[in-house]
Amino acid sequence: MFQQAHRKLTILCIILITFLLTMMTLIYLTVSEQNLKESNLLSFQKDVNIMESNLGLQNMITRDWYGTIEFNGKYTVFIKDNNELLWMSNPSNDSMRAQLYDNMMKSYSLLHLTESPVTFSFSIPGDSSDVKQQQYMAYLNHIGNDNADMILTVIYPLYELNSRIYRQRFQFLAIDMITILILSLFSSGLIRRILQPIEKNHQEQTRFVAAASHELRTPLAVIISSIDAFQHAGPEEREEFLLPVKSEAGRMSRLIDDMLTLARADSNHWSMDRKPTHLDTLLLNACEAFDPMARLKAIRIQVTLPEESVPECDCDAQRITQVISILLHNAVSYSPENSLISAALTFSSKQAVIRITDHGPGIPDEEKQKVFERFYRVDRSRNQKDHFGLGLCIADEIIQAHNGSVTIQDTPGGGCTFECKIPVSPFGFLSG
Repeated sequence: MFQQAHRKLTILCIILITFLLTMMTLIYLTVSEQNLKESNLLSFQKDVNIMESNLGLQNMITRDWYGTIEFNGKYTVFIKDNNELLWMSNPSNDSMRAQLYDNMMKSYSLLHLTESPVTFSFSIPGDSSDVKQQQYMAYLNHIGNDNADMILTVIYPLYELNSRIYRQRFQFLAIDMITILILSLFSSGLIRRILQPIEKNHQEQTRFVAAASHELRTPLAVIISSIDAFQHAGPEEREEFLLPVKSEAGRMSRLIDDMLTLARADSNHWSMDRKPTHLDTLLLNACEAFDPMARLKAIRIQVTLPEESVPECDCDAQRITQVISILLHNAVSYSPENSLISAALTFSSKQAVIRITDHGPGIPDEEKQKVFERFYRVDRSRNQKDHFGLGLCIADEIIQAHNGSVTIQDTPGGGCTFECKIPVSPFGFLSG
C-alpha cells in the first residue's frame, strides 16, 4: 500500500515539476528569442543605414569600397542603377547569388509590398541538409529621383541567429532534463522519508491490534469454556466454574483500561491534574500498597528518601503513582523470593529522580528499549499471566507527558534499575 502511494506521489511530483519547468522555460525562451530577434533586426537596420550613408557620399564607387560596405562578407549586397546591375557581392559565385536575388524578389512580390524602404524575411525552398541556412532577412530601398533610380538590396543570412536560438533551446532542454532528474530523485527520497513515520505508525497499529486480539482471545476462550461447563454442571459444581469467569473478566477489564490509556496518549487527550505534590509521600504510599504482595514472596521493599526537606513537584499525583505502581509490580513479579527491592527518591535543582531497583533476571541490553513497546515482553516473562506488555509503555507515556524520561540500567549483581526523571519546574510540563 505504501509502496503504491510512494510511486503515485513520486509520479505526481515529477509531472508537476516537469510542467512548471516547461512553462518557465517556454516563457523565458519566448522572451529571450524575441529580444534576440529584435536586437538582430536593430543591428541589421543600423548597418544598412551606414551603407546608404556611404553610398550617398561616394562620387566614385570602387571595388574596395563595395567590400567595406558588406562588412567583410556579413551581408550580400545588390546595387542596381536604372535596372542595370551595378554591383553584386561575390562575383565568383554569380549563379548562386543571382538565384538568391530572384528568390528574394519573388518573396517581395508575393508580400505585395509597395513602400520603400522595406525590411522583410524570406526563405529559399529546396532540399537542403541545413534548413537554417535557407532563412534570410532582406532590405530593399529605392534611392534617387525621377531621372535616376538606384535600388539598394541587402540580404542577411539568419544562420547565426537561428544557430544561437537552437543552441539556447538545446541547452535549456538539457538543463531541464537534468533538473527534472535531480528533483525527481530528491522528491522520491523526500516522499519516502515523509511516508516512513506513517508506515511505521501503521505497522505499530497493526501489531497492536494483532497483539490485543491475541491477549483477548485467551480470557474469552476461558470464559466461553467455563460458561459451557457451567451450563452442563450440577448445582453444587457451578460455583467453581464462575471463579475463572470472574478472574478472566477482571483480566480483560485491566487490559481494556490499559489500551484506553494508551489510546488517550496517542490522541493527546491526557487528563492531567497537576498540583504541587510531595513525591516522597507518593513513593511511601505506593510501597506500602505493594508490601503485602511482596511479603507473599518474602521480598523486602526498602525506601530511601532525601535527608533534607523534599520540595514539592508540580505533577499529576495519580499518574505518577500509576508509574511507581507499574514499576513496583514488575519488580515484585520478577524478583526471586527472599530478595530486596529498593525504591529511592533524589532531587536536584532541575529534576526529581525515582529509582526502582530489583535483583531479578534483568533485561538484556538489546531489549532494554524494546520493553517500552506495546505488548512487548521479554521471553522469560511471558509466563506471567497478569502482564500484558503494556505497563512499561504506559509508564513511559506518562513520564513523557511530564517532559521527563524513563531509562533502564543493570543492577550490580543482577537485576535492573528503572530510573524516572521528572522536571521539578512547572514550566517543564506539557499542558493537559
